[in-house]
Amino acid sequence: MAVLTLGDIARQHHADKDRVAYLIRSRGIKPIGRAGHYRLFNQAASDAVGRLIDEIDAKRIARELEGEQCR
Repeated sequence: MAVLTLGDIARQHHADKDRVAYLIRSRGIKPIGRAGHYRLFNQAASDAVGRLIDEIDAKRIARELEGEQCR
């Protein structure tokens, strides 16, 4: 089983670490363990963060396109 840190998850999804940390905190995604001060997550948590990022980005793009059509 792969064990991932917040930074690993951010790199997997080409996202900013602060954005990933916010999504983990706000959606209540729990770590599977700790190593020192690092929170450790499994691949399922990383996949969940990836889906959230995709969903948020898709909504933002739709809003931007909608705004362009109104001009």
